[in-house]
Amino acid sequence: MNRLELKLHNKILSVLTRDDVDQSVAAEIFRWREYRSAEDVIIKAIDPIVDVGAHIGLFTLYCRLLNEKVPIYALEPVKENEYLLKKNILENNFSNIETVLAALSVTSGEGNMIISTDNHRHCLSHSEKIQKNSQKVKTISLSDLLIKFKIKKISLLKMDIEGEENELLPNWSDEDFKCVGAIIMEYHNIKKDDCKKIENILRQRGYGVQNFPSRFDKKLGFMYAAKRGKNKII
Repeated sequence: MNRLELKLHNKILSVLTRDDVDQSVAAEIFRWREYRSAEDVIIKAIDPIVDVGAHIGLFTLYCRLLNEKVPIYALEPVKENEYLLKKNILENNFSNIETVLAALSVTSGEGNMIISTDNHRHCLSHSEKIQKNSQKVKTISLSDLLIKFKIKKISLLKMDIEGEENELLPNWSDEDFKCVGAIIMEYHNIKKDDCKKIENILRQRGYGVQNFPSRFDKKLGFMYAAKRGKNKII
């Protein structure tokens, strides 16, 4: 275990990491500021922020540095990651953060998580066959998450869920979308035009959308969506 010092706006974090993968994610968030398009929403947020695919908590910590009071819900289905997520919250004496050992999915219950050698690339399987290197994890739908924690509105929903966004968003109800003010996610073009399909869904639901393709992989990038009129995205 390594201890990493991170800085943002003259504030310092102490973060426990395991390997180069964890440190690479830290660099993406704190050095390269890959979530900077959502910073204004984070800073002004009053309604909760939901971190889906929280990993070891780096985006959650980033949000807490930008906004000391907003409630944060951090969802992470893999126990080894969730352990460090909790440790990193405690290391920095942060409060008003609820950790949830579950994957956001279309339905609540259980799912099979394919465990990657890269601890940041675990993903839900939609195959009926039991796959190697998989483990059972809890799943929760967005509507059930809102009910369980009595959340009426979400200021920002962040998703880094290795392509599961392509399953989730087409299956959300009108009520699900009404509850979410802004979304920032890493998108994955697993199939041709997955990104375009997600963008069209969001635009049809009243969001303005910005895409930020990865410089390193044409199948990856970040997408920021906010309800039109609120955050001046067209």
